[in-house]
Amino acid sequence: MVRLLLITHSYSPENTPPSRRWIAFTKALRDLGWDVDVVAPHPSQYDAAASAEQKASLTLGEFGERIHRVPLLDFGGSRSGKLASNLLSAGLSVPLSLIFTKPDVVAVTVPALPTIAAGYVASRLRNVPLIVDMRDAWPDLAREARIVTSESPGIMERVVSGVQKRADLVITVTQGFADVMRARGSRRVITIPNGVHIHQLPALGAPDPHEGPLRVLYMGNHGESQNLQLLIDAAKLAGDDVHVRIVGQGTQKKWLQDYAASIGSPVEFLPQVDSAGAVEMYRWADTCVVSLRPDWPSFELTVPSKTYELLSIGRHITAIVKGEGANIIQEAQAGDVVPAEADAVVALWRELKNDPSKLDRGVRGRAWVLEHANFASLAQRFAHSVEELVSPQKVAMVDQSSTRSSIKGLQGKARTLARNAAVAARTVSQHVADDPMVLALQVSRRLPRTAVSATAKAGLKIFTADNSVPGALLRAIDGDEKGLATRLERVAQSPTDGSYRDALQRALLADAAVASGLPQHADRLLDGAPQNNNWVRAAVARRAAFRGDMDAAAQGRDERLAAELRVFEGSKLELPKQPNYRPLDHKTVHFLTNSLPHTGSGYAQRSHSILRSLVGAGWDVRAVTRIGYPVVVGKLLAQDEDRVGEVTYHRLMPPKWWGTTGNGLEEQLQLSAEMLLEYVLKERPAVLHTTTHFVNGIVVRAVAEAVGIPWVYEVRGQLADTWASTREESARESQRYKLFVEREQEIARSASAVVTLGAEMRDTLIAQGVDPERIILCPNAVGGPFLEAPGTHEDARRALGLDPDAQYIGTISSIVGYEGLDDLVTAFAKVRKTNSRVKLLIVGDGVVLPALKRQAQELGVSEHCIFPGRVDRALAPTYHQAMNIFVVPRKDLDVTRNVTPLKPVEASASERPVIASNLPALRELVHDGDNGVTVPAEDPSALADAITDLLEDPARQQEMGRAGRAWVLADRTWTANAEKYAALYTRLTAQ
Repeated sequence: MVRLLLITHSYSPENTPPSRRWIAFTKALRDLGWDVDVVAPHPSQYDAAASAEQKASLTLGEFGERIHRVPLLDFGGSRSGKLASNLLSAGLSVPLSLIFTKPDVVAVTVPALPTIAAGYVASRLRNVPLIVDMRDAWPDLAREARIVTSESPGIMERVVSGVQKRADLVITVTQGFADVMRARGSRRVITIPNGVHIHQLPALGAPDPHEGPLRVLYMGNHGESQNLQLLIDAAKLAGDDVHVRIVGQGTQKKWLQDYAASIGSPVEFLPQVDSAGAVEMYRWADTCVVSLRPDWPSFELTVPSKTYELLSIGRHITAIVKGEGANIIQEAQAGDVVPAEADAVVALWRELKNDPSKLDRGVRGRAWVLEHANFASLAQRFAHSVEELVSPQKVAMVDQSSTRSSIKGLQGKARTLARNAAVAARTVSQHVADDPMVLALQVSRRLPRTAVSATAKAGLKIFTADNSVPGALLRAIDGDEKGLATRLERVAQSPTDGSYRDALQRALLADAAVASGLPQHADRLLDGAPQNNNWVRAAVARRAAFRGDMDAAAQGRDERLAAELRVFEGSKLELPKQPNYRPLDHKTVHFLTNSLPHTGSGYAQRSHSILRSLVGAGWDVRAVTRIGYPVVVGKLLAQDEDRVGEVTYHRLMPPKWWGTTGNGLEEQLQLSAEMLLEYVLKERPAVLHTTTHFVNGIVVRAVAEAVGIPWVYEVRGQLADTWASTREESARESQRYKLFVEREQEIARSASAVVTLGAEMRDTLIAQGVDPERIILCPNAVGGPFLEAPGTHEDARRALGLDPDAQYIGTISSIVGYEGLDDLVTAFAKVRKTNSRVKLLIVGDGVVLPALKRQAQELGVSEHCIFPGRVDRALAPTYHQAMNIFVVPRKDLDVTRNVTPLKPVEASASERPVIASNLPALRELVHDGDNGVTVPAEDPSALADAITDLLEDPARQQEMGRAGRAWVLADRTWTANAEKYAALYTRLTAQ
């Protein structure tokens, strides 16, 4: 067990530079298994909102560190008053540090100056190494601020200088001051700059155009160091051209307000704001100021901590600084450096007002921070430096005491739940704004089907009018497409009275039509509605988005849809290069759309099987899911990681501001790339791997290029065709479809290698320009229970509560339109006319399930149909074994002609024959007359005849089942695929 004692004048919940810095450092040490004690003043003087628990004398911090509080007496806000307070707190820190278990190293933060003496005494009394974290150029600043004089340095300067020389490690925040420390005799000095938690800050970019004066913001401490008198003078000189806002608190605020009033300067003073308020202030600003007084030489070795925050958000910076601070602004191309002269400052502001294009600094500043000043990587550097001070034998992971673990666990769960609730609330809010009807249908599909159907039927007895919006929604939920279409058509043909109510009803009914797959009715409803109504304009935009007209959708709505269009048009992500990246052999990170245990789709199952097989092949694997998942799909209790068997799934959970900027997909991908890069820098994989669709590829490509490693794009489907399959024929000629295809092709061509599922998909990729030498086939396969000998029909049926003497045909699938299950229901009705033993078993859930149930009722076979809905994955083999015949009646569409599904492979592994549509992709899985039968697609009569013939021949069923299982075991196992993946990764990393 390794223990660190930190003595500081500011720690959580205070939102101060030293607190933010050391919270990050503490997390890094706790991740390494260190024990951390923090001695800090009582927080009440800093943060009136601190909880009673936070104000207690001993609390547990966010990462399990113990926080010991010492009193902080208020001697006033003057410089001498603060010094007296800090002296008392530092003095009390020493005896407190002797009470608890001996640390292995003591760290102290400076300022405040008195803490350096307390840290030195504590380290010597405990006889352990001392780390001094010098965040400013002390004691030089003390002399320049006339806390001490150069003629009579006094005890304070001698103490500070003496401890700096005797410390085992001095950490500075600038390289220049590190050089000064070495010249003065400090034994060991490293530089770890200040920074930010970049993902807690939005990328605001350039300000929105506006009329009126240039908006100038200073937000921070109001002390002697910041030279804020200069801003007041500049505001007076600039007059109506500039609006200067100064936000915050400090010892000089009253004097500054009096000075501004005395000269008639139109400066706006505002009190300190919280983090959410700070973001709003940044949104308001055109340019933000960092400033240090020019007459203190040590400030040339100082970078204001606010600089990194401003670089991260992307607003233009007015930099009134010298030395390293100025160099950073210029290197990042994030703003303009000006002399500390009112005339020069005003000249710059007027130049910016006259040419607003100069305010646009892109993401260069944010990229600079990500590379040089992101706390996540700075903290890792700190942790590794501290490790070198202690015996390597003592660095080990340790179990926490049960009491502390329990408290920490409860605290962590509460924080996670609060964060997840906020993310979910913003997601729901965005869905409501985007399309309330689609949201309502999606929510209804996640509720118990029986209850939803009963509620819908009861509601329809109340909302009977044709133009009833609740009635339309309830019909859509109940799957009554015909009834909904009839009523929508009657409303569309009725004359409009031009009222707001009528426009609102037509707009919402049009939304219901689009959400239910009846876009032609939406067109007729909107044609007769007043186009100057906001609800109608929004519905017209949603209709444009549905048909793929992205330009019209963006023009009709907001920046979010415009951002989506930019992504589809090929906008690039920007990440800083990582020249010092060193990958670990035989390690890979997979970036996924969704995963177990929260999603049980074929996609998630394939991903998990691949990862498990790679573990078996000797690879160290990690999986990361898209930003916000699984909270964005309603899993509020989700944790930051899930471990399923041998595989750990890491979740990219967004910061609090996520979803508030309105920049949609473009910002989401940039943030995803930044967060994935941070994870990759921590895990150091040798190869990255992702899957369709192209947005995943955009993120992974950017990260792979930043760190210089190969990446694999796995094409599991043609999602542009999937999108078009649920729309009109014209969708394939739409702007969205064409851009979708272009982006998929571009991503596939740019990948280091491409994996796909079948020969048809491989041929399509080659036709799109992908090098055949870079394509490998890793088809859908089976493992685990499907490799075990299958049981009998009767045993499986008894286990599921089904009639053991009946005959069962059916499928296990996502219940969507292109699966062709309506043709299966029709065929089943035909089979039932001559076979009273047969039953239909359709396992799964999806958008067309209500319509299938209604269809079965209309055909008079509903009592012989079983729809268990989505079932536990562990039951899938049993459901396969319960069936006599597995059916894959897919429609004849581009997506189904090319994409091979997983479930028929599982059916063959279960020794069951398969009847499938005669499509190229399915012919790769179902060999007619061998392991199954192929029939013309979208031909219920031919399907019924094939089912009848096979049901009447049990011996043929068994023969086909055995042939299918032999084929799967020989060619379609995950163990066989793992060899292909491992060989591919080895080849890529050797290049």
